[in-house]
Amino acid sequence: MLAKLLIAFLLLQAKQPSKAVADFQEWRSHQPANADYFDVTAHYREHLKQAGLTDEQIRSAFQEIEATRWDRIYSAPNPTFNTVPNAFLMEIANGRKPGRALDIGVGQGRNSIFLAKTGWDVTGFDISEQALKVTQQSAQTAGVKVTTVKASMQEYDFGTAKWDLIVATYEGADWHEKAIRGLKPGGIVVIEGFYRAPGTPPGARKCFPRPPGPARLRA
Repeated sequence: MLAKLLIAFLLLQAKQPSKAVADFQEWRSHQPANADYFDVTAHYREHLKQAGLTDEQIRSAFQEIEATRWDRIYSAPNPTFNTVPNAFLMEIANGRKPGRALDIGVGQGRNSIFLAKTGWDVTGFDISEQALKVTQQSAQTAGVKVTTVKASMQEYDFGTAKWDLIVATYEGADWHEKAIRGLKPGGIVVIEGFYRAPGTPPGARKCFPRPPGPARLRA
């Protein structure tokens, strides 16, 4: 009986959100239900600044908030995310000699598994523990090996002259300097994301597809 109570207590504890997540959920409950998520988080960031939190405290809070959000997304029975390898990555990797590859924000592993299937030694990191579980399950199903690491962009050590290929699909821009330092001579960074078109009004958050042609950073 005692063992059953202990298990029930542990399960209850595991379902409780952290203080940072609980505070965000409480604050968000008072926002318009149809508000854009990215607008909401921008306003919440300002709310935390006005509350006196430091930049590091805000960064830490948002890391927990985002990790929880992505854990929920990757736990959903019916995926709402793209599950096929990135077409731009496939184009760039085609015919390139395999080496060591780093997948920034590995997610469910679609790009890492594609690279592993074509001979690359792949490592991927992500803040979502559930994403890493899905990656490992998919890699096992595909019969390939992908090394996964739970870490944020700030925490992960890209190393120096370590990677032949670094992949970043829709991952912001905080990693650029670390990526260039982490590339081996002749290495390549494959980026796909959004850009703000010329003439976009200041403050507008609308994103546009990337312009034609590759966007690459070389070591």
